[in-house]
Amino acid sequence: MSRFLRIKLLPTVILNMMAGVVVSNAEIDPLIFVLLLLQSVALYLFGMGLNDRVDLNRDRKNMELGI
Repeated sequence: MSRFLRIKLLPTVILNMMAGVVVSNAEIDPLIFVLLLLQSVALYLFGMGLNDRVDLNRDRKNMELGI
């Protein structure tokens, strides 16, 4: 269960957003940045949750095989 949603990788989402702002050299409204950041985090968590759900049977088989 500690792997659920891979929350320990969540800082990469935040750093990717920050890197995008730095690379684009754009002045961004703080409210828009926070909203985009929240949206990115939500999409990341949804994608990880969906992946965990879809791969549930495969993960069980791999655990039985010791993989």
